[in-house]
Amino acid sequence: MTVLELQVNISLLDEKNGGKYTPVFPGTGCSMQFEDGNTWHCLQEFTDREFAYSGETYKAHITFLEDEPALELCYKGRDFKLLEGQTEIGSGIILAAHFKENDLD
Repeated sequence: MTVLELQVNISLLDEKNGGKYTPVFPGTGCSMQFEDGNTWHCLQEFTDREFAYSGETYKAHITFLEDEPALELCYKGRDFKLLEGQTEIGSGIILAAHFKENDLD
């Protein structure tokens, strides 16, 4: 089975602007929301560090936990909000989108 994977750049909000007080770790569940309000639950795996703190920017791979958005919605340069529950913890931009084989099959 193939799954949609996004390469993204994420900027976490700093604590003064509502960011997290604790670091974000790879494999963390989150939600990504486009400007139209559509939201997808996903996992993020970091590509350039072990964890990230409020106010930092990092690169990650995003995979979806359920139905994924259509590929045409995930184009290079598209902005999104990163949510934890209903709380915005950061924002990001899609660098690339592609399908990969799911290792769980």
